[in-house]
Amino acid sequence: MQNVHNSLKAFLRRGFPLEKNTKQSNFCTSLHLLERFCGDLLGFKRAAESLGGKSKDLADLAYKISAFPKVPLFYLFWEGDEEFEPLLSVLFDRSVEKHLSADAIWGLVNLTTEALLRAPVSPF
Repeated sequence: MQNVHNSLKAFLRRGFPLEKNTKQSNFCTSLHLLERFCGDLLGFKRAAESLGGKSKDLADLAYKISAFPKVPLFYLFWEGDEEFEPLLSVLFDRSVEKHLSADAIWGLVNLTTEALLRAPVSPF
């Protein structure tokens, strides 16, 4: 079972075509987001939409959040089950490296993640 989970993580690290030239950031899985939204996909949905996120048909729940006009971030959330642990991946377009340095990308992902954590999840 652990080998299957490691294979899935390896597949995710390679990236896959969400949109043209999407790349996964290998430093951006947020345990805080997993702790906050595990078992609360509706809360994650509300938080992402409050930041202008657009739903994507990926994972259990996925959103494209445009941090800057040419810098979309993709948050992919898998709830997990008896075989797999919950997993949250943050991916971005490969062209991000043309616009931002590695530390700026890291900071942007952290700021966006913090905004998701602080976003209102109540429908009222």
